[in-house]
Amino acid sequence: MDRVLVVLGHRSPEIAANLEGSGAQVLDNPRYLEGMLTSVQAGVAAAPADAEWLVIALGDQPSLQAETVRQLLATAEAEDAGIVVPSYSGRRGHPLVIHTRYRDEIAALDPSVGLRELMQRHPEAIRHVVFPDESVLHDMDTPEDYARALQRLQPPGA
Repeated sequence: MDRVLVVLGHRSPEIAANLEGSGAQVLDNPRYLEGMLTSVQAGVAAAPADAEWLVIALGDQPSLQAETVRQLLATAEAEDAGIVVPSYSGRRGHPLVIHTRYRDEIAALDPSVGLRELMQRHPEAIRHVVFPDESVLHDMDTPEDYARALQRLQPPGA
């Protein structure tokens, strides 16, 4: 299996304790208050030198399926793409798959702008993979998002 690296910021020790035994490598990002990009930058910097692709997934995306990641990686490897983005109904989602040729550029990005800046610089390198359901759009940023996630995860008829 490829290496799984989880970059943590807020409440890092608590979350790291919950990841014990998972096989994931945990990396603390002391700059997390500067924005999400600093966590991406920390993870990219810690990726093995021989890595070809980076899968940048959100930690609050419980609907993410392994098959989604497999499909994105297959597209990345089959096409001349540097950035692979899942989408649903014309909206970009997560996770992103980014070729490591952008490693240095990601390190130099402005945390206030984020990975959006990389995509603006390289629109020709982006490949969108359209998914039939909106799970690639779901994350949990608010209590309302959490409540919706609980509803989606309940078995039918529950």
